[in-house]
Amino acid sequence: KAEEWIAKPTIPRHHHVAMFAKGGTGKSLVALWIAYRLATGQQLFAETQPPFNILYVDYEMSQQLLHERLTQMGATADTDLSRLHYALLPPFNPLDTAEGAKQICDIARLVQAELVIIDTFGRAVQGEENSSDTIRNYYRHTGLALKAEGRGVLRIDHAGKDAARGQRGSSGKNDDVDLVWELLRDDTGLTIKRHKHRHQWIPERVHMTLGTGDDFLTLGTKGRETFEVALEAIYKLDLTKLSQNKALAEIKAHYRQQKTEMPFNEKQFRAAFQKAIEEAEAQAHERALDEQF
Repeated sequence: KAEEWIAKPTIPRHHHVAMFAKGGTGKSLVALWIAYRLATGQQLFAETQPPFNILYVDYEMSQQLLHERLTQMGATADTDLSRLHYALLPPFNPLDTAEGAKQICDIARLVQAELVIIDTFGRAVQGEENSSDTIRNYYRHTGLALKAEGRGVLRIDHAGKDAARGQRGSSGKNDDVDLVWELLRDDTGLTIKRHKHRHQWIPERVHMTLGTGDDFLTLGTKGRETFEVALEAIYKLDLTKLSQNKALAEIKAHYRQQKTEMPFNEKQFRAAFQKAIEEAEAQAHERALDEQF
């Protein structure tokens, strides 16, 4: 399928996406930035589109904190937020029930939402997070209805005790979405790392640097270790299927064609390539386990 995005390179159009992270990493910040820029038609990650209607269902933030964050992102009293439909601490029935599904779908239909953001999933449902029945009930009632109407969904969630194993609770949380991102944070900014995905054109990693105003979240490599830059290049050019020497030759040819200097040396490339192979093998093992269960 050809690439089609609502928020390139993070959310494909009409897709249901989960993003999880440990507490305090910044997942709500990323979600709000995407919602704010899409709703106001401002440049988002180097792409500019007409404004979209966004429904943001927020079960955690206070009104004061929301105001502070939007101000940090550059919003003023003159900013047109008419397309950002924000349900703050909504009195909805749980979204794993027919009543809750009807409420959120009615509002999404009323505001003609292109994207629905649920922040966070654990507070939006009544069932136990460790139960696969909770996920199935959510999808049967809410997820399926939103997908049938062509609405994208970004679902925010917490990481489990072992973040490498994904979202907190049932492994079934991966089954009803098209794409799963893990959000990581370090001194250079934020990185989203791809887990489950349906399309090969979804990038393996996306790095974002933090700022203020129009530069609150920007794509780029500034401040990152060359190891991370090399790793991203390996995934972007899909080099893990090659031998290490052939991959090195390919990446050198790529930078020569771009008429730019390779931003890492051979030793850094080889270290990053080894890491990429290990991650690819781990993901293959994870997919095999998912298929078994």
